[in-house]
Amino acid sequence: MDRTAAAGDGSPRRDRVATWLGIGAGLLAIVLVVFGALRLWSANDDNSAADRTRAQIHRLRQAEVAARRVRGRLNAADDALAQEVQAMANTSRQIGDAENALTDAFNAATNQASNGDLGGARAAYQAQSGALSDLDTKLVGLRQHLAAAQQRLADLQRLEQRP
Repeated sequence: MDRTAAAGDGSPRRDRVATWLGIGAGLLAIVLVVFGALRLWSANDDNSAADRTRAQIHRLRQAEVAARRVRGRLNAADDALAQEVQAMANTSRQIGDAENALTDAFNAATNQASNGDLGGARAAYQAQSGALSDLDTKLVGLRQHLAAAQQRLADLQRLEQRP
């Protein structure tokens, strides 16, 4: 009977075991709370990093769209400049042709005058006025193409200087 009473609820051994179990359960609860807090903190950091990554991706996509727009404008300005330069080259060839025609007409008039055909020489010299007019027209066209090319170049330089 003593033994039964000793094994009952007042035994010092049982009290120590209960105390250690309580301390162990308390420590386990503290460890679980700490790990739970760490996991929550880690999840918040992961969400924060994911949000920063999404924001950076969004900014990069916007920059890419802007870069494509600028590249398109640069290509268009470059093409326009190339067209004006080509037009200048064509007009320069036409000016060369007009100068050659004027020189030929002058040489023909000089030959006629040298051969004593003053009437023919006079007619040939008068025909030079048409060749001069044609040359003047071509020179005006070249000046217009040059002005347009300078404007296209200025446009291209402005586009290249934009951030």
